[in-house]
Formats: sequence, structure tokens, C-alpha cells
Amino acid sequence: MNLDSYKVLKLINGEMIICEINSDTDQSYEIENPLQMDVRPKITQKGRITETLLLSPWLQNYSEEKYFNIDKSHCLTVSTASVGLSRYYEYVITRMDDDYDHEENDMDWGPDEPDEEDIYDELLMHEKPSSKLIH
Repeated sequence: MNLDSYKVLKLINGEMIICEINSDTDQSYEIENPLQMDVRPKITQKGRITETLLLSPWLQNYSEEKYFNIDKSHCLTVSTASVGLSRYYEYVITRMDDDYDHEENDMDWGPDEPDEEDIYDELLMHEKPSSKLIH
């Protein structure tokens, strides 16, 4: 996967998704592996309020399709995802694929498995930013 190929789309209904854009016509984008971005407040152990990012399947739970077409008139903006967000996206996509492959075995990961926020923070700590963008 190429980290530069991941795009964040802000849709007119308020949703934000991260995905790969496979093709781009005058009227639409063909996207692959879209995940909905959900930013939620979180209280830290020290009692401060911060934000956490959750990525979840956008339409994959409701459809067997791998590719989706989005009319360009339904997009407010399209931007390249940051390196940290791209790595987090790759991790979640890989994890979803692994979970799907192991779903038949009813694997229980147990309580010691790190949550997605811990992994996202770890990925960001090892990444040297190429800009002063804060996300």
C-alpha cells in the first residue's frame, strides 16, 4: 500500500471517510476500502478531555461490494491523509481482514490486547512528521 494514495473525503452529509481512490471521472470517484472517521471526546487518567479517532467500516457491513462510487457533488473536500493517519488506516484495514479470515474460528483476543487508540498513538510516536500538521 502507498501512504500517499489515501484520501480523506468530507461528504455533504457531514461524514468523513478515509479511503483509496481508484479512479476519478468528471462526475464521480471510485473508492476502495472506505472507513468512516469518528472523532470522540475522551477523558484521560489525569481528568483532561482529549479527542480520540475511531475508524469503522463505512458501508461494508451493509454491502458485499468492494468498490463504491461517490458523486463528486456529494464531496465538500478531498485531501491527502497524513502519514500517521495513513499508517493507522493500514493497520485497521489489515486487522479487519485478519478478523474476517479468523471469524470462522471464533477467536477471542482476550483483555490484554491493545486497543486501537494505543496502536494509533504508538504509530504516531515512531513517525517523523514531514509538516507541522496536527491531527
